[in-house]
Amino acid sequence: MHKLSNSQWIEIRSKWQGDPSLSFSDLAREYHTSRQVVSSKAKREGWEKTGNIVDINSAAKKKADRLTLVDDNVDNLDNTTTLKSDVDADLGFDTAVDRRCEIAVKHRNEVLSLDEMQLQAKALFNIALEARMTAKTAKDAETVKVSKALWYQAKIASDCVKDHVSTVKCKHEIERKCWDMDVPELSQHDFESMTKAELNEVGKGRIPARFIKYA
Repeated sequence: MHKLSNSQWIEIRSKWQGDPSLSFSDLAREYHTSRQVVSSKAKREGWEKTGNIVDINSAAKKKADRLTLVDDNVDNLDNTTTLKSDVDADLGFDTAVDRRCEIAVKHRNEVLSLDEMQLQAKALFNIALEARMTAKTAKDAETVKVSKALWYQAKIASDCVKDHVSTVKCKHEIERKCWDMDVPELSQHDFESMTKAELNEVGKGRIPARFIKYA
């Protein structure tokens, strides 16, 4: 554990304030210090959460839309942030948006890869099916052998696609949950029905429990 510089503390504070999902423990691990050190610093300086997860997710989706439309092959985004001289909540907000945008773009590219895998599996299946129909009327053993081999390959390809779809789906669900990317958007009617305590929760970037639907 080492002493953090002033610029690092500016970055830590702005990240924590701008991202509702970040905890003192998360930042302590990232900056190789202890939770107690970060917590004490926050208490002394009166840190407060300013980022709203709904706004962050909305901004991340819009940014992912722009990047996906420009380049379907985007795999990674530059997640570096230029430090400002003063504490700026937008720094943390922008970083939170960038992190979720990176995940959204990656998920979309992985879905496109699944589509390509599925198309290849279908093409192989059509070839295997044609070979099998030919083998039914053929007399030579070699044609039958080739048709069986193609059919076996087509089955393996199909099973691979199914397994990969299941794996990607599970991975996406876990990542989205970890980054609070499925928090519901609240309507004006929702806000009108909220109690004062629930409005305070929203002000801190959290969605009141009764508005969250659990599967």
